[in-house]
Amino acid sequence: TVFSLFVVFAGVTGCASTSGVVTAKEDGTSQVYQVNSSQAWEITKTVFRWHDSDTIEEHHRDGYIVATNGKKWVPWASMMVAWVDRVDRNKTKITVVTKRRVGDVGTGSSEATFHKHFAEALKIVKAGKALPPERPE
Repeated sequence: TVFSLFVVFAGVTGCASTSGVVTAKEDGTSQVYQVNSSQAWEITKTVFRWHDSDTIEEHHRDGYIVATNGKKWVPWASMMVAWVDRVDRNKTKITVVTKRRVGDVGTGSSEATFHKHFAEALKIVKAGKALPPERPE
């Protein structure tokens, strides 16, 4: 009975799916960075790792990366998608969308947090240092 109620709740509140998040690019938060697209791609993956993502799926051909946090069946699970769009040789536009699996249950990752951490990672790269596996404090 409890499981049935959870399934109904999930259906009513609208679960985030990969296809739903990927088609929500226009709802995302964008920022243009002074970095080439290949470096931006690597920084994006690093930031997702810093956010303790369980899985990171790269879709080079379509220009985006999907990261998930939490198991699909738990309400607090979330998905983030980042599109890496080349503006020119030295500038890249990053657009990020965060969706929760169920409704607006909180998540530790947000679009603003992603961009803040991306900017921190970019400073490390611009200083000629390697990106650490853990986010520096």
